[in-house]
Amino acid sequence: MSFATTCNGACEADDLNINIAAVGSNTTNLAFFAPQGVSLAPGQLSEVIDQYDTVTGSTDQLSTASVICGVPYVAYSCPDASTIPDAYAAVVGMTVDQYNQAVYVVDDTSAGVNPNTGRVIRLAPSGPGALPTVDGAAQFINPIAPSVAPAVPGRSAFLLTSAGLTAPGVIVIGPNIWALDRSAGICRIDNGSLNPATCVVLGGIPGQSYFDPATNFLYVPDKAANSRGVWRVPYNPATNLLNGAGATLVAANKGLGGNQPLCAVIGPDGSLYVSFNKNGSVQRITAPSTNTNTVSQVAQSSDGHAVFALAWISKTIVDGFGVPQTQNSLYLLQTAALTWVTGADTGAKNRSVFTTPMKVANPANMVSDNADVLYVGEGGEIDTFTVSTQQPAKYSVGTAGPPVTLFGKITGLDFVGGFVIVGDDASNTAAPGQGRIWID
Repeated sequence: MSFATTCNGACEADDLNINIAAVGSNTTNLAFFAPQGVSLAPGQLSEVIDQYDTVTGSTDQLSTASVICGVPYVAYSCPDASTIPDAYAAVVGMTVDQYNQAVYVVDDTSAGVNPNTGRVIRLAPSGPGALPTVDGAAQFINPIAPSVAPAVPGRSAFLLTSAGLTAPGVIVIGPNIWALDRSAGICRIDNGSLNPATCVVLGGIPGQSYFDPATNFLYVPDKAANSRGVWRVPYNPATNLLNGAGATLVAANKGLGGNQPLCAVIGPDGSLYVSFNKNGSVQRITAPSTNTNTVSQVAQSSDGHAVFALAWISKTIVDGFGVPQTQNSLYLLQTAALTWVTGADTGAKNRSVFTTPMKVANPANMVSDNADVLYVGEGGEIDTFTVSTQQPAKYSVGTAGPPVTLFGKITGLDFVGGFVIVGDDASNTAAPGQGRIWID
């Protein structure tokens, strides 16, 4: 079999001099295929994923192996030492996600001899809108939802842990997922369980937090009614631990606690942006990793009520002189709508808040994919808003089953490596110990 260059009328085949098991394309000039090679017998369990450029005629090796971390593979759920390479088996099919350019590969470890040995592997893109890097590592998606109509709309989430959590927030720090638990504190998840030896208790109720890998600080807003403000907690990458004893308040004595902070995120300028419950304002704290700060208001909710979460989206626009310019937009999750402002990273107060087409019923939290998509938790549902198309959509309400499991109240969101990390509470935060963490 050979791959034919896209053409109208007569086509000329490109001679690749190999046996091809499967082929896919991203509708540009690139085709992806799994060669068995002239030296390998058909069905032999040794394959790679190659990339063929129909313009240059060049062939590059896209990926030689996937990585697994336990079974099933779960992103960031185990130390790097337990991540092992795993060669592709007999590849039987592949396709390309037109939205994020990830390559999905279907293979069979038994070469079709035994049942239930098929797998779906995701070769993730290397950056926003980018194709996977050459000779990259893929990730197993396992278990795979059955090839029948899902029992509930949305994707099928994988349960990471339900070890007695209470209304957990979630955040990825280093190689691990951490729970920001209302009762236990901020705790690392090891092997699917909360590790009490790693827990840091700050008091109050942790809100939607942000980890800054550039400074190794975790910023935690205390959203309790008697909030003390926003905590800055040092993280030690060498030990993979938070230093609770070294925790300090950001911009202490500058009024961050009085209006009950709900969310904290680092902006493109390195400043910390905090949203509040009582007056719907957004404050910008410069140099948050130091004790010398300025605090200024840069945005205000359009209805005067709470801003539950914040997220940044950067995009390139062309000005009237044809010069590309980067526009940083700050998105605000309000009581009934998703809105946005521009210029907040300059320190200017925005009196105009622009409303998106996305309406919100039960706002909880929000996270960005750092490219074009916002993931919004409202009630027991995760929705998306694609900035470039201005389109809202339902993303996930739990597992497709069987058995079907619906999310409780969404209490935390984070995004890493193409996965959405979800914290929820099956009791809708009415009872302790009913929290869970999912990977979606």
